[in-house]
Amino acid sequence: MNRDIKSSSADDEHEPIASREKQPTSHGNWPFLSALSAAILVGSMLIAPEQLPNTSLCAFRTITGKPCPACGLTHSFCAISRGELEAAWHYNPFGFVFYAGALLILFSPVLHRWDTRFMQRVVEFCLRFRLGALLLIAMILFGLARIWGY
Repeated sequence: MNRDIKSSSADDEHEPIASREKQPTSHGNWPFLSALSAAILVGSMLIAPEQLPNTSLCAFRTITGKPCPACGLTHSFCAISRGELEAAWHYNPFGFVFYAGALLILFSPVLHRWDTRFMQRVVEFCLRFRLGALLLIAMILFGLARIWGY
């Protein structure tokens, strides 16, 4: 009986590691995130930027009277959904980045069916090039420019 175990483990040593790994069959949290993204995008289609309340939910703006880097993202989303791209850029240019991300997440279940590792590759790409950190730095610089009136 030990011979069988040894011979099968010896065969496994010559088998490529990738083929020994279990292929992912689960979608993980992507369907939930996709539904959330769909709700956000549909909401942005139903509400015109002008219909949004003028009251600010931003603590930074309430305290300082100056816009933070994220101020205007909701207006930007609503404008993009209505095809008002110039207005969207005026509200907050980062709206385009987050809108593209929302679309990517929305279609993640379809992309998962096409290639089960697609979203994993997207996440790995973002981590490899530190896109989250770069986006954060760009938003901080944008916010500082806004505060200083550029």
